[in-house]
Amino acid sequence: MRIRVFLSILAGLIAAGNLFPGCGPEKVANPKPSGLRLTPLADEEAEVMALWFSGEIEAPMDLYERIHGDLQMIREDSDSLSVLDSITFTSPWQPGVLLFDLGPFGREELQNHASPLWDSLNALYHPIFDSTYLRATFPGRLHSERLAEAYERVPQVFGIGMYAGAAFGGWWLTQITPGRLGGDTLVYAFQRGYPHQLLFWPDSIAFWCFYSTENGVSHAGRYDVDSTGSGETPPVWWSDFCSSVRRMNPYAKEWCHGSPGVVPVRIVDQSVANFRKDAFVLESLSLTGDILSFTVKYGGGCNEHNLLLFMSPSSFAESMPVQANLYLFHDARGDNCKALMHETVRFDLSPIAHQYDRFYGGSGDVRLNVYNFEQTEAQHVLYKHH
Repeated sequence: MRIRVFLSILAGLIAAGNLFPGCGPEKVANPKPSGLRLTPLADEEAEVMALWFSGEIEAPMDLYERIHGDLQMIREDSDSLSVLDSITFTSPWQPGVLLFDLGPFGREELQNHASPLWDSLNALYHPIFDSTYLRATFPGRLHSERLAEAYERVPQVFGIGMYAGAAFGGWWLTQITPGRLGGDTLVYAFQRGYPHQLLFWPDSIAFWCFYSTENGVSHAGRYDVDSTGSGETPPVWWSDFCSSVRRMNPYAKEWCHGSPGVVPVRIVDQSVANFRKDAFVLESLSLTGDILSFTVKYGGGCNEHNLLLFMSPSSFAESMPVQANLYLFHDARGDNCKALMHETVRFDLSPIAHQYDRFYGGSGDVRLNVYNFEQTEAQHVLYKHH
């Protein structure tokens, strides 16, 4: 791999260039028919969030409009939460700005059209280069990581870097983190850190969580933790947030995954076909108390994946003991890379215990039928709850 790391300075602050490992097929070879004429859009915050959230070269218009409307509704309907007005989304990189290391002869070769790939990329994205050919600014707001993946294939390019997106602290302590909670439900966590000393790590951090559906936006609540991860007991929506928002900034990730998150099983009445999306191999599972742990493997390596556990139907199959069917839902979030990934995820089965109590009263045993991706075979676990 030819990509190297080098440094740049933005607004008097040091920003490290990023590495870009090969991530499968080029993601921007076939731009949508409208090309790049949609950018820049009116709401910069919503456009950059849609870029970061989607991972596409240009913000998808439907996602941009959804985020724009959601943020407007959250801030207008939350008069008592005036702190939200000062919490904005900041990308870790400046959209549409790349730094190039062209080696000793690369600039001359590229100016002499030695690389058809370089010329075609420039014709597609219309970068403006500085006099040294080391810095390129692209029109509108484009996903810098996707741009770097496209240009790294040019033989004359020895290294690519990016500018940090904002003054130091904007990405780290104060941020909006979006996520998708299954189906069409989006999640927004407004995050503010409260450092009492001039250190990089906050002494405490607060999260305000909002859910967005076709019926509008609802406020789940606020959650405060301190730097040790102790303090308040996590609210019921916290595990949902942590399971849905994997690609998050480092501070939110630390609170969620410093100790591996435990996600509650979801109880629904759905066709089993709805639980098949992206392939995985169920390698092993184990049950300790109310926690069912899965070890799975799947292809990927370029995006964070989402794994959810569903019980369907919501009623139990009558036998001795009663039975419940469990399906693991794997969303690769468009990751087409081919690395073999292993992951262990944990799920809280207490909703099944509550469902048992609702149907039968008291405690009892449940035989769990945990199905593989093909939904042709199941592993069986006896869940004893009290």
